[in-house]
Amino acid sequence: TQSTWGTLLSRSRRMRGGGGVVVCADPNEFGEPPCCPHGPTVLFERFYHKDGAAATSRKFFGCSCCRDRKECPFFCWAEDAEKKRKKSHRLLSEAPKASADLVHSTRKPTQTLVPRDDKKTNAQFLFHPEHITWLMNVLKRAKLHKVLCLGTPSIHEHIHSLQSSKFTSFLLDLDERYRSFYPESFAHFNMFNNHFFDATEEAPAQQFLKECDVIIVDPPFGVQIDLLARGLTTIIQSANHPLKCIVHLPYFLGAKLIPKMQQLTMCDWVVNYTNHSSFRTSETKSSKPKSPVRVFTDIALDHTAPIDSTRYRYCAKCSRHVLLENVHCDLCGMCPSKDGSRYVHCEECGKCVKGSWTHCETCQICLPNDHKCSLVKRKREEVVCHICGVVGHKREACPTKQSKPK
Repeated sequence: TQSTWGTLLSRSRRMRGGGGVVVCADPNEFGEPPCCPHGPTVLFERFYHKDGAAATSRKFFGCSCCRDRKECPFFCWAEDAEKKRKKSHRLLSEAPKASADLVHSTRKPTQTLVPRDDKKTNAQFLFHPEHITWLMNVLKRAKLHKVLCLGTPSIHEHIHSLQSSKFTSFLLDLDERYRSFYPESFAHFNMFNNHFFDATEEAPAQQFLKECDVIIVDPPFGVQIDLLARGLTTIIQSANHPLKCIVHLPYFLGAKLIPKMQQLTMCDWVVNYTNHSSFRTSETKSSKPKSPVRVFTDIALDHTAPIDSTRYRYCAKCSRHVLLENVHCDLCGMCPSKDGSRYVHCEECGKCVKGSWTHCETCQICLPNDHKCSLVKRKREEVVCHICGVVGHKREACPTKQSKPK
């Protein structure tokens, strides 16, 4: 996977009075964004609220891919963008350029290169061989053979190792070390602002985009969904032809991704990694999967049959394969489980919930048996809208959101 996403959000939240930070819908509201060494920066908006008063906000530009300011110290308020913009060319010149190193002879760079493990800036996790096999089976069934690998070096490596004229691939990644392994099929790329670090690599990448039929993405675990969806949508639209998409994300981020990319559906296939301490295949086949990562795709789900039939079953009502514990609910009309555990239908809530939860009459919702009602009440009272300052709803559901002056 590509290096861990981050911005200056942590800095913004630490500052007194901060009420939350969001990505602005119009990235060019203040003109062309200034640049940092990682390409064009991102326009954010920070909200302030106090004692239920109407919120105020202030906008700023921050790095698109670095969480730690030691890695990328860029920060500027939106009104100061013009001053920073003048320094953009110098900052971009500081970014890594194409290396003159000799091309490595090995075809296994993921086994040669040491994965970067700095969780704040560069954490890399590689797909388990079982998942690579599953992905290749999906591509074969769907008859997709030209693959754009975005932050998925292990897939690119596997396709190259096939030495087959049937499958071809091109790798876009933030780790510039792969350039020496794939000089003709690699571009140093930032998926959060679609920035090519080396202009000479952009042309071959754009040419492959015109020919490819699927894009496989493995974004950082801490990905900012707004930036991911914006970047992927731009890539798909620029292809100028139908382009299938496979995105790897924790299942709990699906609620944020799907509204922004409505063509995607979650596939109940557990994604494991070789070098992650937790996201690995469970030794006990019947136990709940340890990895929360799933596949979101617009490929027909009947092409996504699992490899291991002992952990999955086919649901004829949903027309897809699901984990064994994911039992179909006729009332909801779906197999509702997201995390691999058994769900049960709650009449009071009108939906399926985790089987270990029970309905609490005091809280009026299903919760774990050991929950404390006082803490639930306090948490609800702490939910304050960043836009209007009113308790009880978040900014996404604010009735004044549309009429808020810009």
